[in-house]
Amino acid sequence: MTEEMKYEVTGRIWDVEHSHYPAVAVAGVSGLTEIVAFGYLSRYISGENPGRRKNPMTTPVLISEKIPMTAPVISNTSTMSLMMPR
Repeated sequence: MTEEMKYEVTGRIWDVEHSHYPAVAVAGVSGLTEIVAFGYLSRYISGENPGRRKNPMTTPVLISEKIPMTAPVISNTSTMSLMMPR
């Protein structure tokens, strides 16, 4: 079963929900495709980490993508992170 982090909805604009999460630790990777990034994170929570500790899968999975502010700047850098369980 996937643990879902508790959060508070703080507002809504059209179909966008604004939420507040408590301070949490995250495991994240940057600069990879989503499938490769998820593979690294999956192995990390499966015990391939410095402490050899297995962690349950949590939601949400956070994916951020840098969006260029001016043209013609293009960025392919993105970050995928998993919230770590309590």
